[in-house]
Amino acid sequence: MKERFCILMVVGWVLGLITFPAEGASTLGATKIAKFKDASIDESSGLAASKRYPGVFWTHNDQGHAPVLFAVNRQGKTLAQFKVTGANVDDWEDVAVDNAGNVYISDTGNNTGSRDHVQVYLVKEPKPTSSGSVKVQKAWKLSYPSSGPFNGEAFFISNGYGYLVGKDLVNNGAPLYRFPLSATGAIVLQRVGTLKIGNRITGASVSTDGNALGLISENGAYLFTINGNALRALSSRPFFSSFNETSMEGGTFAGDGFLASSEKGDLILFTQSPFRRR
Repeated sequence: MKERFCILMVVGWVLGLITFPAEGASTLGATKIAKFKDASIDESSGLAASKRYPGVFWTHNDQGHAPVLFAVNRQGKTLAQFKVTGANVDDWEDVAVDNAGNVYISDTGNNTGSRDHVQVYLVKEPKPTSSGSVKVQKAWKLSYPSSGPFNGEAFFISNGYGYLVGKDLVNNGAPLYRFPLSATGAIVLQRVGTLKIGNRITGASVSTDGNALGLISENGAYLFTINGNALRALSSRPFFSSFNETSMEGGTFAGDGFLASSEKGDLILFTQSPFRRR
């Protein structure tokens, strides 16, 4: 009896050390599928699937690099590259593509909190068959609301708005800001709420049909069902898939999963069914 009691005590102690995933979470289904072949892409900090050219993804480097957009495939091969004229590189952090053939570059990183404004650039999506240059067609100069500067590394567009997700967690979640894409001139970002998540967000993407919001973090990927309205993410619980790769910075829907890029050059695919959409 004494031996049985000791065994039960040991089993209970071991079980107490095990951390079970939260409801809707998964530790399976994410795989490194490729690496960038181009040495020029040495700090990928954003990723967006083209809606005009199947199999093409847009990426760029982080701060300290030239203002260049790279067209790549999911095998990590560079198809073309384009110098972006009329844009500065303070801290490029994300990229997004809309259904009208526009590419948005989010120069919104603010690790030190020293920037009093950030910007987002719009260029027309170039044909990724030969390299060249693209010119900035529109730029939004964004300042912070009364809550002060923040570091926003994830950008997405939804229903006529550009959205920024704060990287640093506040009150057990990620603050969400937005601005109208129809606006011009200097714009003060509007804080619309807090996403109920537990990891720092570094990239974002909305599915082509507008019904899903994917977020990449330092510890995995999130999926919110938004049904055409990004604000629905504020009151919903996401699906989460964990993956231990703290340098993940970009993420986009790729049809058979949510494709993430890392600053180490890896391409990682989250394949669980909630992520399987374009």
